[in-house]
Amino acid sequence: MEERRTRWSFTKEFKAQAVKRLLDVGKGLSEVATELGIGTGQLSQWRTEHLAPARLRHWPPARRTRRRRSD
Repeated sequence: MEERRTRWSFTKEFKAQAVKRLLDVGKGLSEVATELGIGTGQLSQWRTEHLAPARLRHWPPARRTRRRRSD
């Protein structure tokens, strides 16, 4: 019979600190992930989730309108 793998769960605070460390320190993704003992894919996903709200603030893109020149 196969042994069941333990599913890890991380707090929001841990995820936020991990992403902050990645963005502030300037180290590579794999280096920070190794230091924290997590996978690079997991840290990459957290970074994407962390940066997503900032991207949504600019959505939908502002519509450009042409102004008529007054002669």
